[in-house]
Amino acid sequence: MGVCAPPALIADAKFEQAYYNENSSHYIHLSMTQQSLSQVAPGRRVRLVSIEGDRVLARRLLALGLSVGNEVEVLHRRNGDVVVGRDGNRLALGHDIAARVLIKELS
Repeated sequence: MGVCAPPALIADAKFEQAYYNENSSHYIHLSMTQQSLSQVAPGRRVRLVSIEGDRVLARRLLALGLSVGNEVEVLHRRNGDVVVGRDGNRLALGHDIAARVLIKELS
């Protein structure tokens, strides 16, 4: 389970559910169908919907400018490693981290 956006930010509610975990003060995200950032073809725009990791990973990605709800474009992908672009900046993510970032394709 990971950190997730509030239910209002989840677009496809018929396949996705979120509930609030009072112990960790985060929304927990459950989904029947998920796609990770490491699976997206270059040139696609995606929205980050969940980070499947602990707070350390979520804070690390936030420090790099990525958080749940952000829209990014996948610029390059090789063997699960991904380069994403947002607001004129590029960020390279290794396959281990990219596999933990769950997304929804926008285009």
